[in-house]
Amino acid sequence: MNNQALRITVLTIIVLLIVSLRILFIDFANFAPIAAAGIFAIYHFRNKALAIIIPLLAFFASDVVIQIQTGYGLYAGRSFDYLAILAGIAIAYFIFKQSKSWTAVLGATVIGSLAFFVLSNFAVWAFGTMYVKSFDGLLLCYSNAIPFYRGTFFGDLLFTGVFFGVFELLTESFPKLQLAEDRI
Repeated sequence: MNNQALRITVLTIIVLLIVSLRILFIDFANFAPIAAAGIFAIYHFRNKALAIIIPLLAFFASDVVIQIQTGYGLYAGRSFDYLAILAGIAIAYFIFKQSKSWTAVLGATVIGSLAFFVLSNFAVWAFGTMYVKSFDGLLLCYSNAIPFYRGTFFGDLLFTGVFFGVFELLTESFPKLQLAEDRI
């Protein structure tokens, strides 16, 4: 298999894995691999546009599948969740420009998870009808979203660890992946 075919194969597997994991864990509130995929991609891929496209494509594809299954994958406020994912990827990008250590990965994961919580729930408050448009309404929205944040936080930590760990194991076993990864 040539390097181009290997890259396409690896990228396709990554997207399909992310979509599958998100659908598999749909019953666990916000426990999803999307942010972890963004952190992994922005860390490893030289092509930063591709590092942004992969998690967003996986998020959209899984939203479509969830919409078909449950009727609740795509809705008006969902665009803010996409912006929140982008914010997490941007945060990781700037952290990784300074350091590519395991503490940088952990920091990017924690800060990105918090950014998603703040941005997505601000949108729920600002554009939804569930909460009064006041500071108290905003605080209530954030307070009610804490159970969802737990899923986001622990999912981001788990999936980031799994993606980085599995990739390290694979590159030790298949050094050609490391070469292909450097050129993605």
